[in-house]
Amino acid sequence: MAYFPLFISLEGLPCLVIGGGRVALRKIRTLSEFGAQITVVAPEILPELEALSGLRLIRRRFEEKDLEHMSLVFAASSDQECNRKAARLARKKGIRVNAADLPEECDFFFPALVKRGDVTVGISTGGRSPAVAAGVRAQIEQTLAEDLTEFSQQMGDMRKKIMESGACAKGHTGYQRRIKEYFEKYEDGESGNKDQCACAGTDETGHPFNEKQGAGAGI
Repeated sequence: MAYFPLFISLEGLPCLVIGGGRVALRKIRTLSEFGAQITVVAPEILPELEALSGLRLIRRRFEEKDLEHMSLVFAASSDQECNRKAARLARKKGIRVNAADLPEECDFFFPALVKRGDVTVGISTGGRSPAVAAGVRAQIEQTLAEDLTEFSQQMGDMRKKIMESGACAKGHTGYQRRIKEYFEKYEDGESGNKDQCACAGTDETGHPFNEKQGAGAGI
């Protein structure tokens, strides 16, 4: 079954991450990039995770009360029974949950990400194959221009001014011409983009893929 790619704002959104290991660390790094308000609960927490700023850390095993006031839950501990329990408790409370290595317990999946400023591309295989998602991501990265971030910002500013004047950007000749000319430059596939973004070389979580981490790395 294909999953609908719904883009939402995570800025200030209360998110609970259960687990303090590598899988949790990858998810937390991605969530942090998008401004989520993150609480981590785990009996043991990696030093790399402790070093991240803006996190609320609770050093103990997950308890049902941890779900209070949370908007999203990420069950990413090494204890699958704990992940399963947390997922089911969250769902009973109407909270969307993502559970590592348990696609049947997931309401949503982490995508492999390509990010250029405000331009974000997410790829998912519905948790079936993180490696495939990472491969698609790599292909997409090679097609994007190096100056896409700057161009997107310029066109966003231009669109705002057009709309403030009472006109419609969709029918604005100058606006549409600039966009057309920009993308026509890259129709031959020569983006010249050799740089890696923060999400390059990643799995569906948007961080370095390692087959030994299993399917949960991309769930």
